[in-house]
Amino acid sequence: MNDAEVRYDINDYVAPVTHSFVVDHLDSLFAAPRFWVGVQGECWGIVGRFWRMTAGHAGHNPFFVPGTGIRTGYDADNLVDAYAIDLEVRRTFCFHANKLYLGLGPRYAHFEQDQSVTAFALVEDDILTGTARSNRHAYGTGLSLAFGGRRPLFCNSCAHLFFNMRASILWGCTHAEVQTSASLVDPSATAASYNGAAVGVNDDLFIGEIQLGMEWDYQLKWLPANAFFRVAAEYQYWDASQGYAVSTSFADEAGVVASTAFAEADGLRMNLIGFTIGTGLTW
Repeated sequence: MNDAEVRYDINDYVAPVTHSFVVDHLDSLFAAPRFWVGVQGECWGIVGRFWRMTAGHAGHNPFFVPGTGIRTGYDADNLVDAYAIDLEVRRTFCFHANKLYLGLGPRYAHFEQDQSVTAFALVEDDILTGTARSNRHAYGTGLSLAFGGRRPLFCNSCAHLFFNMRASILWGCTHAEVQTSASLVDPSATAASYNGAAVGVNDDLFIGEIQLGMEWDYQLKWLPANAFFRVAAEYQYWDASQGYAVSTSFADEAGVVASTAFAEADGLRMNLIGFTIGTGLTW
């Protein structure tokens, strides 16, 4: 993802040393369920789908860098939630040994990322606290165009190669909001700064998807249906790249310590690379 920058920096001029508290990236493996149900006739059919991914990473350390004259701690979170609901009318047709389809229908999608970091430090006789947070979300309704199909590995084979491609343009809104705060307290004075910014843009959200894999069909003996199992590689691209917000807060004691909280958020972009495992029944 194009992560928004969320950070809190403490510059200890006595040591001297700089401590930076940031949010970790979401470069990991996450599960995302997909459910679909439909009716397919000889030529025309209709199918509904729901897909959702929730992912997150949290960091926490109440005290670290001990024995250096400074005590610090932090808590950081990076959370993503994305889902799509669509209904698609399909037209199937055959080309040589390939069974293909074209699909068109409405889709609604929502895409959100929330990042935050909170940190504190004790430097000399100064107590410092800071927070930085960004929230970006986009949502919209539009149209989805799909093309896919499958081909048996050989004549009368139960195994098929299959592919699915889908492109969606959704019209809606993209929002970005940021908040920062920095404070310093010592026996003789207090300094604090609180700031924020927000932007909303009416724009489109683009989603592109592709799957390529293998499917096995098996005719059941106890039910007039076929069971299938499929494994595929999958790639998705989500783009809602409009909007920008930035905020900075600052607090310091001259010659001793300075702290800066910074948060910026621009439009959302996400690349998903993974694999799909699916099973179900067809009548």
